Amino acid sequence: MNRVVSPRRWTLPVLWGGLVTIALASGWHYRQAVQSAASAAANYQQCQALAARIHSLRDRPTQATLVARTSGEWAGPIEAAAREAGLAPAQILRIEPQAPRRLADTDYEEQTAVVELEAATIPQVIRFLHAVTSPAQQLGARSLRLATPQRAATAESAELWTAEVTLNSFVFAPKMPTPNR
Repeated sequence: MNRVVSPRRWTLPVLWGGLVTIALASGWHYRQAVQSAASAAANYQQCQALAARIHSLRDRPTQATLVARTSGEWAGPIEAAAREAGLAPAQILRIEPQAPRRLADTDYEEQTAVVELEAATIPQVIRFLHAVTSPAQQLGARSLRLATPQRAATAESAELWTAEVTLNSFVFAPKMPTPNR
């Protein structure tokens, strides 16, 4: 005898089989999503660490000397830059080198020198800054302050300024490790 299977008999096992298949597929997709999220979190942490490293390196000097500059070593490039800018030697009122100071917890020290120029035009000051901060000089401009000259101003000297420029130079000076007691 041929038996006819009623739709009721096979519907329930097929539905259960479908539900089990869906549950297994969902579990597999969930596991993949969890793994992807863990991978993304690890990548994010790695990016954060790299960004912090970049941020810490950004504040470090790009060029450094091995010894601090002497007064004469400051004067040479400053006087050459002044000549290049069209300034007379008498217009350099002072060159005041400062003692190097350590940059936070780095192996670098920053040495600054204050330069005061008198009766300079703005284009001369810009040319001076451009010449003195050229890569060959290994100097940077840390600050610039402009003021009107202290001498009596006349109509022809209305465009003349006193410029105070703070230049900086970096010295590679690794910290000596302190002995453990």
